Amino acid sequence: MFFALFALTVAAPVWAIRLPFHSWSTHSTVSLSDGSRYVAYHPPPVFEVYDTGLTARLTARGSSHKEAGLAFLRDRLGAETVQFKSSLEGDVTTHIYVTQQIHGVPVHNAVANVALNKAGKITSFSSSFVPSPRSVAPSTPTLTAEDAVRRVEEALNGAVVADHPVDLEYYAQESGDLLLVHGVPLDLTSGQRVLALMNAETGDVVTVINQTLDLTYRAVPLAKNVPVDNFELIVDPEDPLASPNGWTTVNGIDTHSTNGTNVIGHAYLFASKPVNETSPGAYDYPYDFTIDPKTRSDVNAATVNGFYVVNMMHDITYHYGFTENAFNFQGNDPIRLFVTSTAYGTNNANFFPSRDGVSPQLHVLVWTYTTPGHDGALENDIVIHEYTHGLSTRLTGGGVGTCLNAAEAGGLGEGWSDAVADWVSQTSLPIKDYVIGSWAKNITGGFRSQPYSTSFAVNNQTFSRLAGNNTEVHWIGELWAEVLHLQLAALVDKYGFSEDAKTNPNGSGGNVLWLHLLIDALSIQPCSPTFLDARLAWIQADANRYAGANKCLLWNVFASRGIGINANSSHTDNFDIPAECS
Repeated sequence: MFFALFALTVAAPVWAIRLPFHSWSTHSTVSLSDGSRYVAYHPPPVFEVYDTGLTARLTARGSSHKEAGLAFLRDRLGAETVQFKSSLEGDVTTHIYVTQQIHGVPVHNAVANVALNKAGKITSFSSSFVPSPRSVAPSTPTLTAEDAVRRVEEALNGAVVADHPVDLEYYAQESGDLLLVHGVPLDLTSGQRVLALMNAETGDVVTVINQTLDLTYRAVPLAKNVPVDNFELIVDPEDPLASPNGWTTVNGIDTHSTNGTNVIGHAYLFASKPVNETSPGAYDYPYDFTIDPKTRSDVNAATVNGFYVVNMMHDITYHYGFTENAFNFQGNDPIRLFVTSTAYGTNNANFFPSRDGVSPQLHVLVWTYTTPGHDGALENDIVIHEYTHGLSTRLTGGGVGTCLNAAEAGGLGEGWSDAVADWVSQTSLPIKDYVIGSWAKNITGGFRSQPYSTSFAVNNQTFSRLAGNNTEVHWIGELWAEVLHLQLAALVDKYGFSEDAKTNPNGSGGNVLWLHLLIDALSIQPCSPTFLDARLAWIQADANRYAGANKCLLWNVFASRGIGINANSSHTDNFDIPAECS
């Protein structure tokens, strides 16, 4: 039995998700260029939040928060299946992440975590463990990893991704059976990156999971955006706390190029090499908008700009808790940024997530809606959107990198990416309408169907938007990004706007509070979260950091778009708020 009773000294949770799950929350679909279609199953999580916290049994007098959290998880889930994975000690909460193992083999995306406040009380619990498998395959594979790679490459017409591990793990089917599989990360000739799960006994491809997070658009021209095409010479942008050795230093040595400890910026068209300084300490490459963006001088300038943007985002999010201990991209796993990339076509940008310790890739492509085309690395919000995929995939699940694959979870991921780009674009009161991608697409409406706006006349999306059959992740994500735009506006209306929020996480402005809540909530929520999970994680993040001071404000925003307290997985609009907020 994999779910055990647990010892607590107080009553049941304040909120608990135990409703039927829509298939979007538990499934993802990948269609390959040969017409084949694979559906993957992602076990639904249990997610509970406890407001001011529960007192859990301690393993011994004077136990640490880590020990107390592990004791809670072992009591709740069964000590024989719990394998410690990672921990994250933030400034207001400590997070403990564990994985499920059976016969010493990990179960794919079976992740559980708890958060403890400074008083050592449990404030949230989530688990995507498989509680009672119907059957469990033998733990010894018939096929070796090498056999699996060879067969998968041939079956799917691709090549295994270099420097990415092939994992032996159990995969939970919807039937309740656990299959032993080899997880093979694969680059297909069509340009897709996928994780292929091959049955380690029969050699059959069980399923394929998308590993490409991109900026494919759905555009209706409704508003305008300002193109990011004006260059300035920016002096000493490196943050001394987040990047104490600068951006271009690796193992204590200055590379004098776009090769650094946080990101390596590659000029894809020119042997995928970093771009060198133009003079000591300077990267001064003028950009010519009148020539082909694949010209060497323009590629160099775009690479420097992309390198600057990703490093800036590293430094900003570092201040808000996305540090080395919180699974960021620093040291042995910097982001590999490929600028003016032709590996995946045109009119897009891609992020290929990875687990902590393995470098992800970010490809920025050329947009061909103008002559000459526009290099996506020059529109900062495109790069920020892709970087935020790294933030959300690393923090959700404690560094596993694979917890946003179900359709609804993937939609949330797109929403967070648009929302952070929105946050960066805001410079003062009031919070302005936001459109992403207008310069690349060369239309004022950008990529999305509606601008993000506080006006219901401009953006009228509500929770019932998700009740149809459209499972495209950007379509789903638009609603979440709109809700977060409204949360930002509400917090700024209440607390004002901190102009130094990008460097000072201790400011009093609502924009500071917003980014803290976003990053805190990512660490709290379960693997494969739904909108309801993400909503509760946001509310609990406020309880953890601000003692619930904004509870009613936040609930009112959620309810205004149909994600009220009684909303459920049917995606029917519900506009109810807690009784104490009436």
